[in-house]
Amino acid sequence: MYESQEYEGAAELLGASEQSAEVLWRRCRVLVSQADTAKEAGQLKQAEALLREGLGYVSAALDAAPTNFATHKWYAVAVSKVSTYDGTKATIEKSFVVKEHFTQAAELNPHDATSRHLLGLWYWEVAGLSWTMRKVAAAIFASPPTGSYEDALSQFMQAEAIEAGFYLRNRLMIAKCHRELRDKGAARKWLNSALDVPIKNSDDRTAAEEATTLLNAL
Repeated sequence: MYESQEYEGAAELLGASEQSAEVLWRRCRVLVSQADTAKEAGQLKQAEALLREGLGYVSAALDAAPTNFATHKWYAVAVSKVSTYDGTKATIEKSFVVKEHFTQAAELNPHDATSRHLLGLWYWEVAGLSWTMRKVAAAIFASPPTGSYEDALSQFMQAEAIEAGFYLRNRLMIAKCHRELRDKGAARKWLNSALDVPIKNSDDRTAAEEATTLLNAL
């Protein structure tokens, strides 16, 4: 049901199930998707409420199953998304927590390409921090979060090595890293490669549209 984007039905089914760690992190995953849908519709308060509810479920899952890679992955996702509603300072403060749990997820399950992809996104976001955000980070921490486009590219490439073509957006991000590193040839290659991945959902469609736009601009 989740893969078919039947989020309401999935949420109802999971809510009626025994609340094990495996169920709790899946409840968070569904709520994150519902929050994304609400945000796209401009329903920001509803999106925030859904994310905070999801964070509660996955926090309980993490307490119950601290060696389950999926609980770490979705805890990091939820913390990252919730922090955006708490302001710039909170986002930066939570960045270390987000990285820690994405890293643990990747280490607990070396065969999960998505965990590597998400860790790559963390490096990508840090590498692209604005001057203002960097000043805030420096004011909060003696050693603010650091990351480069090379770091991000390494994680995205590891994800691709684990499962080639698992996610259209991963290939898009590889291309974007190469573009930032001024390797237009590699960027063009990976944009074309991204467009070879079948479109399965709205996220894939958005990523494919971005890949097409970037390819036309190179």
